[in-house]
Amino acid sequence: MGIHTMKCRPKSVRSKPIALCACLLSIVCASQTSAESEGPPLVIAKLDRATKVDFESEILPMFRSSCLACHNRKRSKGDLILETPADILKGGENGDVVKPGHGAESSLLQVAAHQEKPLMPPKDNKVSAPDLTSQQLALLRLWIDQGAKGEVRGIGPIQWQAPAVKLQPIDAVALSFDGRWAAVGRANQIHLYDLPTSRPSTTLIDASLGGPSTKIAHRDLVQSLAFSPDGTLLASGGYGEIKLWRRAVPSSKKLPVVPTTASAPATVPTIVPTTAPVKVPASLVAKGAPATAMAARPDGKALVAIGPDNVARLWDTEKVSAIAEIKSGALAAREAAKCERSVQLAAVELAYHTTLVERTTANQKSSEERLAKSTAAKSAAEKIGLEKQAKVAKAVADKASASAALAADPELFKADGLAQSAERIANESQVVATSAKAASASAPILEALAASADASKKAAALARTAATAIPSQPRLKPLLDQVTAAEKARVSAEAEVQTALRNSATAATESKLAENATRKVGEELAVAKAASVAAQEAHKKTEGEFATAQQKLKSTDVTIRCAAFSPDNTLLATAGGDGFIDLRSGITGALLESFPCPLTHTLTFTKDGDLIATHADGTATAWNPGGAWTLERTIGSGDSNSPLVDRVNALQFSPDGTLLASGSGEPSRGGQIKLWNPISGQLLHSFDDIHSDAVLALDFSPDGTRLASGAADRFVRILDLKSGKISQSLEGHTHHVLGVSWKPDGRTLASSSADNQVKMWDMVAGDRKAAVAGFGKEVTAVHFFGTQGEAIAVAADGQIKIINEAGGTVRALQTVNDFLQATAVTTDGRTLIVGGQSGVLTVWRQLTDPPAIIFPPPAPQP
Repeated sequence: MGIHTMKCRPKSVRSKPIALCACLLSIVCASQTSAESEGPPLVIAKLDRATKVDFESEILPMFRSSCLACHNRKRSKGDLILETPADILKGGENGDVVKPGHGAESSLLQVAAHQEKPLMPPKDNKVSAPDLTSQQLALLRLWIDQGAKGEVRGIGPIQWQAPAVKLQPIDAVALSFDGRWAAVGRANQIHLYDLPTSRPSTTLIDASLGGPSTKIAHRDLVQSLAFSPDGTLLASGGYGEIKLWRRAVPSSKKLPVVPTTASAPATVPTIVPTTAPVKVPASLVAKGAPATAMAARPDGKALVAIGPDNVARLWDTEKVSAIAEIKSGALAAREAAKCERSVQLAAVELAYHTTLVERTTANQKSSEERLAKSTAAKSAAEKIGLEKQAKVAKAVADKASASAALAADPELFKADGLAQSAERIANESQVVATSAKAASASAPILEALAASADASKKAAALARTAATAIPSQPRLKPLLDQVTAAEKARVSAEAEVQTALRNSATAATESKLAENATRKVGEELAVAKAASVAAQEAHKKTEGEFATAQQKLKSTDVTIRCAAFSPDNTLLATAGGDGFIDLRSGITGALLESFPCPLTHTLTFTKDGDLIATHADGTATAWNPGGAWTLERTIGSGDSNSPLVDRVNALQFSPDGTLLASGSGEPSRGGQIKLWNPISGQLLHSFDDIHSDAVLALDFSPDGTRLASGAADRFVRILDLKSGKISQSLEGHTHHVLGVSWKPDGRTLASSSADNQVKMWDMVAGDRKAAVAGFGKEVTAVHFFGTQGEAIAVAADGQIKIINEAGGTVRALQTVNDFLQATAVTTDGRTLIVGGQSGVLTVWRQLTDPPAIIFPPPAPQP
């Protein structure tokens, strides 16, 4: 058992993307241009072979690597499908592509050999598809010569083989919400680390894959990991399957109690031994430790004692120093910290909405000023238009008056009448001459009529000249000047009217736009104010909850009443006045978890690891600290018949833990996103048309209403979970999108890519707001953390940067000498883990250099 031999590809398919399949034979696409570079035809080798060419084992593999990306049943350019001989024989929208028995004459071979256009694959195609080799072309020609026959029988049962012993790359990691558990996928194994103890915890084993000795979780490489929000469920993804691992929580049972007598209180002597106070070494007493302690570690290297200041401490007896202060009230402190984060997020949200109200108010003022200005301009333009119209009317009236007075002159009237009479005679003479010519009259008649018409025309011209000269006489010149001046005034006034009309129309349009803008910004301001009020109320509520949590923490009795170490020295149990038992690291004192157990009087571990608590009322309880992880459910069959296509590259729980999203898909053929019920394993929704290539990254929005996805098709898409439709499609990366992450406010999304960049997207406007470059290789992951818009970006060249949403680099952490391809960070930014091809897991605390812990890969099993 091990990696899948037929579909094996290293993790670098995600984090160091290889060129996927490309279209080889778009021979039917009429829109293909002649942009391909000219060049000689490819050489077709000579193939001396008499045996039959098998389509499935010999032809189909070359098509898979070079053409099925564009010519498959889901995506068939030019209606051409090349998945089976039957599909190929159907041809495409432009007809047949093969002539069985005549390989050299088949367009399928001709375009592949660059003998005919369009040359396939095109030069500089987007997925770097290579030309067919001489041997492949010869094999294709022989297959067609043999009749282009065959069948696709299917891949059959998958044959699995064990991975190489030294193959331990970290392909996936995950962190529980509190930063306690780190899950690491190395090859087909999953290793869990208990980070507070700085120790490996366990290896998850699917017993159905060969029993405990195999120590494997999946047959294939573990491609993805995700913890549920409460940290009790871990999802892991491999080839065609998802496995859900459940952690056992602490459980308890009541123990029988020896009845009390008049002389002795109730006890459980067979289970809870009586322990005398532990004597503290003088060296520790000299350092301030008390003379006696409540518990000592079995190895004698540490003890728990309460000092004069009533504070319990874990002391290192060898180094003669205090390791940690031990207080109860851990859950109250954790709740207060949670409330404090809520206050910080609410404050950021309030600041945003306050700024938005201020900006929108300013926009409203500007819009109202624009409206007032445009309204005034409209009124002024209309007034000017009326004034210009009046000016035109006056000029027309002046011209009419002067023209009437001029026309009333007797001499001019008589001369004009004579000119009109002469012009009428000239017109009639011309009509007679034209009619005679049309009737083919004799030449003498035509000449006579032409001469008469010419004389009449000259007479009319002389008469009109005489009439025209009369107004220029000194007695009539004033009237003529008045007509000329009035006409000039009319022309000028009409031009001014046209200008006024244009200005009025422009002012009216601007006024309408300003009115609409004012109305729109008013609506936006109302929404912004309502959101601001809601943000104020939310902030006030979180402040109240934080104050309550702080008050509860202050009133909690943090005094340690009893303590006990486990027989193997790894665990420390303490109990105090808060009504809880705290389970801690026996080495560092770090808190692991808490569970309720009121009125605890004493604590004792049994040799089997159970924890016995006695109570002040004489009762006793046995606790199993839990911590064991078991396989709860497997989704998918893990083979070619699985509803999960190919490898599950991404897993993500919704913020409330009710949904589990998976991302997968066959490379170059299509992406697949599915939503599951993590409790029942039921498929809730399937989205197979969001991406055209394998899905590599997923992240739910903070409110759980949207799902961001990144894929090998270079797109980031946002799925609205209520409608089930794509709400936004973000384009800008030039290579596979390997990571997506929402900022806590849901208004910014970060995406990382194999193009060596991180891009920040404004999810309100749907535009790119910033880009972060400077990485030497693909940026394999990006994760927002904290409340200030900062994110961790990790690249395959070992760079780890803290960046902000504006695209700036806040600082860089220590570069790791590894091909980094898996990263996780807690929401508060206190814990960061990274892993890569070397199999080494590196852990940071508080994001400060140097790393806090380094976990090498486990030693190979013999």
